Amino acid sequence: ERSGPKYLPHNRGFDYFKGFLHGAIDYVTHERKDLGEIDWQRNGETLKETGFTTDLLADDAVRMLKSRDKSRPVFLYLPFNAVHGPLSVPPGSNLDRRDRRRILLANVTYMDAAIGRVLKTIDSEGLRENTLVLFLSDNGGQLSQGASNEPWRGEKGTVFEGGIHTPAIVRFPGVIKAGSKSGQVVSVIDWFPTLATAAGVKPGNTAPFDGRDLWSYIRDGKTTPPENLVIAQGGVAILHGPWKLVNGSDQKAEKGGKGGAKGGGAAAKKARPAQKKGNAAENTR
Repeated sequence: ERSGPKYLPHNRGFDYFKGFLHGAIDYVTHERKDLGEIDWQRNGETLKETGFTTDLLADDAVRMLKSRDKSRPVFLYLPFNAVHGPLSVPPGSNLDRRDRRRILLANVTYMDAAIGRVLKTIDSEGLRENTLVLFLSDNGGQLSQGASNEPWRGEKGTVFEGGIHTPAIVRFPGVIKAGSKSGQVVSVIDWFPTLATAAGVKPGNTAPFDGRDLWSYIRDGKTTPPENLVIAQGGVAILHGPWKLVNGSDQKAEKGGKGGAKGGGAAAKKARPAQKKGNAAENTR
């Protein structure tokens, strides 16, 4: 068994959970795209609520920060469904529903403003100097939804750089210098041990973590090569030092378009990222 109530956040260590379980929900009706059923809940109970999901999630995050137990540290995990499809036109926007690119960008802007409200609350609650904020994405953009992953080829669902190479932002005043940049390659599985170290917390795991603690490299602006990182989605990619091996035909990457190029087969080389059609070798560093 890999699903069920026992796997919901409030049964896995969180004090409170509000949101959805499936990524593709409607921003207004809160229904799953595939089933047409409401996927909006609070602590496991279906919740019928009016509002745009980006607003509702940000509102609840602000509420939780203001009503927190101030005698204890707080951990807030805030995964918006924005900018996942099916995209909706954000409130206050007057856009042609056929213009996917502009609707996508409008949702990015709307989410950015929502995150700004959360950051403003962190500051007004006196938490700014003692709070680490991390923003990241789980994959590249989807070309059919108006995204562009340039200069990388490929898209969401591929193992080319357009599908897996995304930026992240860390805010930690007094620890990480504002405006500084890091070229460190970090996988999602690295963040647990990395954030634990940053927070001065000793994890209670008995088995070793899949990921690595990279905090000292991120904090000090240094880099270390990835160690045999395997990514599988349609095709398979292996990152080892400065090398990347891409293996397997990837039909999505053959669509072309902005940020896309044909690819397939298997190859590895130490060269700049190739945008040529038919070349399955990439170097990301």
